[in-house]
Amino acid sequence: MKNQWRWLWRLTFLFWLLCWFLIFSITQQWWVRSLIGDTISVKEPVRQLSWDVDFDDVNKKFTEIYNLLDSDYYKKEKIDLKTMKKGSIKSFVEAIGDPYTSYFDNEQNSEFIADLQGERDFEWIGAVVVKKDEGVMIEQVLKWSPAASAWLKPLDVIIKVDELSVADETLQESVNRIRGPEWSQVLLIVLRKSRDGSEASLLEVEVTRAALKQPSVISSVEKVWSKDVGKMTIALIGEQTDTLFIQEIRKLLDENIEWLILDLRWNWWWFLEEAVRISSWFIPKGELVVRAEYPHFADDVFRSKWPAVLSTLPVVVLVDELTASAWEIIALALREKIGARIVWTQTFGKWSIQTLHEFSDDTWLKFTVWQRFSPNDTLIDEVWITPDVIVDFDEDIYLDEYRDTQSESAERVLLELIEQS
Repeated sequence: MKNQWRWLWRLTFLFWLLCWFLIFSITQQWWVRSLIGDTISVKEPVRQLSWDVDFDDVNKKFTEIYNLLDSDYYKKEKIDLKTMKKGSIKSFVEAIGDPYTSYFDNEQNSEFIADLQGERDFEWIGAVVVKKDEGVMIEQVLKWSPAASAWLKPLDVIIKVDELSVADETLQESVNRIRGPEWSQVLLIVLRKSRDGSEASLLEVEVTRAALKQPSVISSVEKVWSKDVGKMTIALIGEQTDTLFIQEIRKLLDENIEWLILDLRWNWWWFLEEAVRISSWFIPKGELVVRAEYPHFADDVFRSKWPAVLSTLPVVVLVDELTASAWEIIALALREKIGARIVWTQTFGKWSIQTLHEFSDDTWLKFTVWQRFSPNDTLIDEVWITPDVIVDFDEDIYLDEYRDTQSESAERVLLELIEQS
């Protein structure tokens, strides 16, 4: 009898535990949705997947090639079926011809995820790279890094490291050779193509390695024409950028800044959601920041998330030919919604959208799903943002006198905005 009561008590306890878990899960979903609101719509697939693709002929060809090599190739120790399979998948994806669509094996995976954090230790040249057939392609060059000082650019392909080819190496092997002791030098042979791919040149670039802590956001306050001008530089949009941005904004507001220069130069692609969060500090709550159209999913509309504490500040945004993706969203939204002025040169013009799909074997596929539109319905993919004021960067002045001619031009534009208001 005592055992029966004991089992009844256990069943009752498990029942209430299950009820508590279900109530907690439902409450948590409601709480998260209440925080997010209708800013981000859930993408519901509207496409019909095609299952009639026939890979039998490809599989047959792979089998024939492998058997022939395994039988007659003169160095059998070089035949690694696992490596060959990974290489075939990477080549299959890259055959699309989209530089923003990539297959990451498990070695690349950990490096890529670390870069998504927005603040990490970079112990080499300060570049985010992925493996391509022709070499190691640079996807992001970080501000204040050795790579930036050496004028390396996104889409540059490193084909040699210290005169040795990277063609037959894994990404990790190439990265290990690019890395090295602080203050040592590495010689890179870089393939640089024009935007349309019609021209290409080989460059020899020597980079001095450095160990640096790369912050996402830094700020300062300077006196310009007796005005307190806040200068903020965002160097990498990652998962921690919003928190760091808030910290720096509080510092600037405590200094009672009257103007703001937002520096988005030398920035490539990163999180759309973080771009919306940063824009929300300038654009009134509920107003459109960016709209995304998908061929196979419901469209997304991204709106400002909270009251815009910076909407009354005159703002100048610095951009350059490397400003792309999430950064272009911020620049164009601020110009169209609060009248911010954009200074320097045309941006890169990347408004296509990439997403990440993780497979069960810890490999990832990063691929393009569609494109974005500004609040005024402007699509700039491969067209670029044209600044309000175009200023040439004077490299000689920067290197000899450490004067930033674009930043000086931004200060003059701010003065014009004040005089016009």
